[in-house]
Amino acid sequence: MDLSAEASFSHPRMLIGNFSKAQALIKKAAASAKGLGLQLSLRILVHPTKLVTGGLNQIEKRVLHELAHGAKAGKVFTWLGLDLSDEEVQEKLK
Repeated sequence: MDLSAEASFSHPRMLIGNFSKAQALIKKAAASAKGLGLQLSLRILVHPTKLVTGGLNQIEKRVLHELAHGAKAGKVFTWLGLDLSDEEVQEKLK
Protein backbone atom coordinates (compact mmCIF):
# COMPACT_ATOMS: atom_id res chain seq x y z
CA MET A 1 0.00 0.00 0.00
CA ASP A 2 1.53 3.31 -1.05
CA LEU A 3 0.84 5.86 1.65
CA SER A 4 3.49 8.39 0.67
CA ALA A 5 0.97 10.89 -0.73
CA GLU A 6 -0.70 11.14 2.67
CA ALA A 7 2.49 11.22 4.75
CA SER A 8 2.27 14.90 5.64
CA PHE A 9 2.91 14.20 9.32
CA SER A 10 6.66 14.88 9.23
CA HIS A 11 8.51 18.02 10.22
CA PRO A 12 12.02 19.23 9.29
CA ARG A 13 13.28 18.80 12.87
CA MET A 14 11.30 15.77 13.99
CA LEU A 15 10.50 12.28 12.80
CA ILE A 16 6.80 12.82 13.65
CA GLY A 17 5.64 16.43 13.62
CA ASN A 18 1.89 15.80 13.61
CA PHE A 19 0.80 12.89 15.79
CA SER A 20 -2.86 13.05 14.74
CA LYS A 21 -2.10 12.78 11.02
CA ALA A 22 0.43 9.99 11.59
CA GLN A 23 -2.08 8.14 13.77
CA ALA A 24 -4.82 8.41 11.15
CA LEU A 25 -2.44 7.11 8.47
CA ILE A 26 -1.29 4.09 10.46
CA LYS A 27 -4.86 3.26 11.49
CA LYS A 28 -5.89 3.36 7.83
CA ALA A 29 -3.04 1.03 6.87
CA ALA A 30 -3.86 -1.35 9.74
CA ALA A 31 -7.55 -1.42 8.80
CA SER A 32 -6.61 -2.19 5.22
CA ALA A 33 -4.42 -5.11 6.35
CA LYS A 34 -7.15 -6.44 8.63
CA GLY A 35 -9.69 -6.03 5.82
CA LEU A 36 -7.57 -8.30 3.65
CA GLY A 37 -7.64 -10.89 6.41
CA LEU A 38 -3.86 -10.88 6.68
CA GLN A 39 -3.75 -11.44 10.44
CA LEU A 40 -5.96 -11.79 13.44
CA SER A 41 -3.28 -10.42 15.76
CA LEU A 42 -1.77 -7.37 14.11
CA ARG A 43 2.01 -7.04 14.20
CA ILE A 44 3.57 -3.85 12.86
CA LEU A 45 7.13 -3.28 11.72
CA VAL A 46 8.00 0.42 11.68
CA HIS A 47 10.86 1.39 9.38
CA PRO A 48 11.69 5.08 9.56
CA THR A 49 13.99 6.11 6.72
CA LYS A 50 14.57 9.82 7.35
CA LEU A 51 15.91 11.79 10.30
CA VAL A 52 17.43 8.68 11.88
CA THR A 53 21.13 9.57 11.77
CA GLY A 54 22.57 8.33 15.05
CA GLY A 55 19.51 6.19 15.78
CA LEU A 56 16.22 7.03 17.42
CA ASN A 57 15.94 8.76 20.76
CA GLN A 58 13.62 7.56 23.51
CA ILE A 59 10.86 9.99 22.54
CA GLU A 60 10.89 8.92 18.87
CA LYS A 61 10.77 5.24 19.84
CA ARG A 62 7.86 5.92 22.18
CA VAL A 63 5.94 7.89 19.54
CA LEU A 64 6.32 5.11 16.97
CA HIS A 65 5.18 2.47 19.45
CA GLU A 66 2.25 4.60 20.63
CA LEU A 67 1.15 5.09 17.02
CA ALA A 68 1.25 1.35 16.32
CA HIS A 69 -0.49 0.41 19.54
CA GLY A 70 -3.16 3.01 18.75
CA ALA A 71 -3.84 1.00 15.59
CA LYS A 72 -4.45 -2.03 17.86
CA ALA A 73 -1.13 -3.72 17.12
CA GLY A 74 -0.38 -6.59 19.44
CA LYS A 75 3.35 -6.33 18.77
CA VAL A 76 5.45 -3.49 17.40
CA PHE A 77 8.96 -3.78 16.01
CA THR A 78 11.22 -0.96 14.88
CA TRP A 79 13.79 -1.50 12.14
CA LEU A 80 16.63 0.88 11.35
CA GLY A 81 18.66 -0.18 8.38
CA LEU A 82 18.45 -1.07 4.73
CA ASP A 83 15.13 -1.79 3.07
CA LEU A 84 13.83 -5.28 3.75
CA SER A 85 12.30 -7.71 1.30
CA ASP A 86 8.80 -9.02 2.01
CA GLU A 87 10.35 -12.27 3.26
CA GLU A 88 12.71 -10.39 5.60
CA VAL A 89 9.81 -8.40 7.01
CA GLN A 90 7.86 -11.59 7.67
CA GLU A 91 10.88 -13.08 9.43
CA LYS A 92 11.31 -10.01 11.65
CA LEU A 93 7.62 -10.12 12.62
CA LYS A 94 7.85 -13.68 13.95
